[in-house]
Amino acid sequence: MAERNVPLITGASTVRGFGYSSIWIYSSLYMHDILKISLLYVGIIFTAGGFIAALVNIYGGAISDRAGYKETMIFSFSISVVIYAILSFVPGVSLSALLYPVAFIMFMIANAIMSPASNALISRSSDIQLKGFSILRVGNNIGWGFGPAIGGFIESFGGYHLLFVFGLIMGIISLGISLFLKNIKYDGKIGKVPLTTSNTLLIQLSLIALLLFVVQSQETVTLTNYATIFRSIKIYQLGIVYLTNGIFVIILQGFIYKIIRKIGNFGSFAIGSFVYSFGYFSYAFDTGL
Repeated sequence: MAERNVPLITGASTVRGFGYSSIWIYSSLYMHDILKISLLYVGIIFTAGGFIAALVNIYGGAISDRAGYKETMIFSFSISVVIYAILSFVPGVSLSALLYPVAFIMFMIANAIMSPASNALISRSSDIQLKGFSILRVGNNIGWGFGPAIGGFIESFGGYHLLFVFGLIMGIISLGISLFLKNIKYDGKIGKVPLTTSNTLLIQLSLIALLLFVVQSQETVTLTNYATIFRSIKIYQLGIVYLTNGIFVIILQGFIYKIIRKIGNFGSFAIGSFVYSFGYFSYAFDTGL
């Protein structure tokens, strides 16, 4: 019975990804273009939200161990649904330069609460090591691959309000799916969450990941605003760009997974980081941008 959690968690994460990724990608543009918040403050909002979410993520696992993984996921999805509903039907919040950033940060916190719980539950629901995580990763790639494209088309032809409504629908579906999860209690010892480590490899990987995400974060603020404001690319056209990216990710992920099994996780992580960084660095030499 526990194995049914794998497709359920994957399905909920995929559907949630459709809504959350579209909000995530276009929120910087919304705050700058509609709410008239400067790009500097938009960047600060994303940074503050990421910092708070990181702290929540650290303790999210311990919280889910105590409260239950299923209960934690339901709580997280419920928070998202409430925020989507407020943004969809309370203009005083969605059109406020003060309140919308708060709502956006709450999205990030809800995601940080859910991630440790979903990872823990899926690891205890699969009889083959890493099988559940691989399936979950496929679902996340689908959600984050197609979500920005869907969001771009919705915003272009229906406005940001329909984008919030779309997120609400996706959030309700995700919440509904999570209700059918089979909970698995944590049977280990619950202690304090350590904030230090002497694992050199873990420290190295963390530093590399930090630098990589500094580069990746340009997609949400810098690249989106540059493409639409300075290069006059329509949002639906930007959605096509994200759709192309999503299709390539989905098609190639099976092939990439086979390569990873041959060269190992560390080698694939290093190569992937280099390719990712080079892709962004190439923008500097594209005179057509």
